[in-house]
Amino acid sequence: IDFEFSGMDDPNQDLAYLWVESVSINKELNHYLKQKFKSLDYFNPALFDFWLSYIHVMVLSNPNTRLSESWIKNLEQILG
Repeated sequence: IDFEFSGMDDPNQDLAYLWVESVSINKELNHYLKQKFKSLDYFNPALFDFWLSYIHVMVLSNPNTRLSESWIKNLEQILG
């Protein structure tokens, strides 16, 4: 077991990372994830949006990021 990133933290952060990893897969999966997230006891829309924004900003601030326009458009669509 790799415990490198384990610890007590906001579970909405994990949901946001899952979302970012799946966002390019397809719209049906994204819709399904959103519905499932809303049914979770610990889901907090404000914290989820915060973590999505944080992840996107971290990706965009990386000089090796390619297709930054698509990341910006992606974030606008999610938060819009």
